Amino acid sequence: MNHGGTMQGRSGLAVVALVLVFSATARSEPRHRQRDVVSAEETVGVPPGFHAETRPRYGPLIGGAAATGFGAAMLLTGLDQRAQIERARTPQDPGAGGEIFMIWGIMSMAVGLPFLVYGFASPRHVYVRDSVSLLSTSVSATPRQIRAGLTLAF
Repeated sequence: MNHGGTMQGRSGLAVVALVLVFSATARSEPRHRQRDVVSAEETVGVPPGFHAETRPRYGPLIGGAAATGFGAAMLLTGLDQRAQIERARTPQDPGAGGEIFMIWGIMSMAVGLPFLVYGFASPRHVYVRDSVSLLSTSVSATPRQIRAGLTLAF
């Protein structure tokens, strides 16, 4: 009878159990922290201690700028290649005049420009926590003890 197989099975189960325990503790929620920015869609009205602001939508702006910039670089590369071929005045293979770069550049700009326009044209409305002092103190008293605290916010 081979007892090594059952020992390997038990050690495998132990490894699985340890992985599950550590992954469960790693996913535990962090301590509750007050948020400084709240989306207007999350609440009804301005929460106490907050004020309304309008901010750009950075996701579409960054994505649109990257796609448009890439497309512009491709288009300029194709146009430069086309100009070099025309200056050389030598017969070339079809498609050697930078057409593929120009096509990819125009397609990329056609995707990026709408995102860029959307990012600028539709800002998001958020509520931002009113500024608080960098240094705050707190005192709490119970029948058995008195606590005092000093907090420095960064």
